[in-house]
Amino acid sequence: DFSVKAVISPDPPPAGDEAQLTIRVGRRSLDSGRRIRSDPATGVSVTILNPSDWSIPASGSTRTTGLDGIASWTVRCQSEGVQRLEVRVEGKSVTPTLPACAPAVTPATTSTVPATSTTI
Repeated sequence: DFSVKAVISPDPPPAGDEAQLTIRVGRRSLDSGRRIRSDPATGVSVTILNPSDWSIPASGSTRTTGLDGIASWTVRCQSEGVQRLEVRVEGKSVTPTLPACAPAVTPATTSTVPATSTTI
């Protein structure tokens, strides 16, 4: 059995800008005290499905977790608000909770005032 946790940075992601999506996959087990633990699941296939209003890189929607149990993508939220994202982990679909995308960041504008001088 797997646990799946999603983290995105920046949080919240601004619409139109790139963000780093990280999916951590853990393998659940019981320790000697009968407590549930989750160790990093290595070599697990993770695929982004039905990305709603997320732009996924051309390099593909499937990654394999590393020794840390993490698979990551650079993604782009296309519009503000809650955007659903589904992932498949070893054949099982999961919908992780992600923050709503923030409004697009508008670059600050600057204006200059010409210097004036008065001669008397």
